[in-house]
Amino acid sequence: MKMTRAAALLGLLFLVCFSDIVSGQRWASCSVYRMADRSNLACPRDFQPVCGTDNVTYPNECSLCREIFRNRVIDKKHDGRCIKVDCTGYMRTTGGRESFCTQQYNPLCATNGVTYSNKCSFCTAVANGEDIDLLMPGKCPKFRNTRIDCSGFKSTDVYCTAEYMPLCGSDGRTYGNKCHFCIAVLKSRGSLTLKHHGKC
Repeated sequence: MKMTRAAALLGLLFLVCFSDIVSGQRWASCSVYRMADRSNLACPRDFQPVCGTDNVTYPNECSLCREIFRNRVIDKKHDGRCIKVDCTGYMRTTGGRESFCTQQYNPLCATNGVTYSNKCSFCTAVANGEDIDLLMPGKCPKFRNTRIDCSGFKSTDVYCTAEYMPLCGSDGRTYGNKCHFCIAVLKSRGSLTLKHHGKC
């Protein structure tokens, strides 16, 4: 009877200590952060965002691992910020290696005004740190008109939404959307103009 209890306790200890192995492969590489007190893991401040399966963008993999140690039901979805497109499994390329994408043409227009040939090329850009999201499926339109009508904005005391449709100003700054851009135009007394649609 004592041997059975000892074997059961040993088995339970094995499950607790090696739960990462038992629960299957994880995308996040948390084994490098193993410490005695994992819930108070001190992480560096470097910004290399990763998207968790809870659709939260974490500043780096260490921050995601700290949350995994607290709540084991999440994992890494992909490298880069969480976005509208499901980029599950796309990881940052290292050592100058390129990601291999098919030649299939199924274009996606990103918020930086660039048309990516397919989901693979789009998600690879996200995983490698491009600060983009999906603007619309298909090719990005060619914007010939580099003027934005700000006549509806009479005051700089306006609440702007968080919608991300970037505009590049003549000052080299990226404005999150038309509202933010037009407020900046008012503050500049009309000297600010639109350089192009998308991120600078």
